[in-house]
Amino acid sequence: MKGHFSEKPTRPQKHRWVGMAISYSQDSSSFSEALAKTFDGKHPCKLCKFVAEESRIRLLSVVTLSSLLTAAAPTFAQGTVFTYQGRLNDGGSPANGTNYGMVFYL
Repeated sequence: MKGHFSEKPTRPQKHRWVGMAISYSQDSSSFSEALAKTFDGKHPCKLCKFVAEESRIRLLSVVTLSSLLTAAAPTFAQGTVFTYQGRLNDGGSPANGTNYGMVFYL
């Protein structure tokens, strides 16, 4: 999880920091330790955890929906029939008749 300074802080975030600092100072032996916990990114508040979980769920939803839409899209394979659009010459003249065998390799 990123630290608390990854973006410009909003007013609700600033209020949450104050609440976190107060809460941590009640659990810690010093106010400086409480401030360190507030801003180190290792002790996220409930709101931070909720936002992180919501972001994860949104990302998972987008990936799942994209996968389903891609899998459901119709695909059209090429058939085995083709039309020869070239010329077959025999001695400088166009080949005529059924005595010509053609073999194709891929």
